[in-house]
Amino acid sequence: MNVNTPIAEQMLYFYLCGIFIGLLYEILRILRQLIKHKNFLIGTEDVLFFSFCGFLLFGLSMNIGNGQFRLVYLISAAAGAFSYYFTVGKLINLICKVIFKWIYAVLGFVFSPFKKLIVIFVLKIKSLFVRLYKKIRLVVKNTFFHLKNNTGMMYNKIRIKRNRSVKNDINVKIKAKIKK
Repeated sequence: MNVNTPIAEQMLYFYLCGIFIGLLYEILRILRQLIKHKNFLIGTEDVLFFSFCGFLLFGLSMNIGNGQFRLVYLISAAAGAFSYYFTVGKLINLICKVIFKWIYAVLGFVFSPFKKLIVIFVLKIKSLFVRLYKKIRLVVKNTFFHLKNNTGMMYNKIRIKRNRSVKNDINVKIKAKIKK
């Protein structure tokens, strides 16, 4: 741009850039309506989007504003984005919601016969995994059967109760040595 470009023309370019930014954000809103997002992904998308917008506005100010960045540029771009959002953006959002509702209804009708088959298939697989889990749990439980029992201890296959006396303990050790 020429150094003598009037400020009103520069503001108009930033206003149009704001409308373009609003259109790009509309695409992001439509994508969020189609696919449900987690909060982390929404935050990441917004950070990337606004970073792109910052670079876009900075590049436009370097080109149109001759290397000067003015607050009026940001105000013009924000006015363009808000004017798009509250006029055409609302209309496009409403139209997309209606179209998506119809598409979901048609797909739901087309795939409703297959829904029962899918549910039956999932239930069969679920019962298979439940039986497999029960068998594995039984094997694991039986694997540790021979290990130490909390109620008593085993010495040479002779069970000694917890409330034994010292004399009884010595007699058991002597008997165990004799048997060897």
